[in-house]
Amino acid sequence: MVTVEFMVSVVVTVVFVGTVGITNWPVIFAVAAGAIAAAPLGAWACKAAPAKPLKIIVGLTISIIGLKTFAAGLGIFTH
Repeated sequence: MVTVEFMVSVVVTVVFVGTVGITNWPVIFAVAAGAIAAAPLGAWACKAAPAKPLKIIVGLTISIIGLKTFAAGLGIFTH
């Protein structure tokens, strides 16, 4: 499982550097700060909340953000 997580991290890093670039340091610092702040919160939520509702909430959140991004790419809901 660690190998899969490592490969996902590598792919995400390559895509991030390819799209944002390595010269946009404010964005890189903002993403890093967000990850550092969110990691303990996520760990606490995984420990404190029941698994099934947490999976549903995370799945819905990811789906809604993905659909919003897809719609924005098509020029729908561009406000």
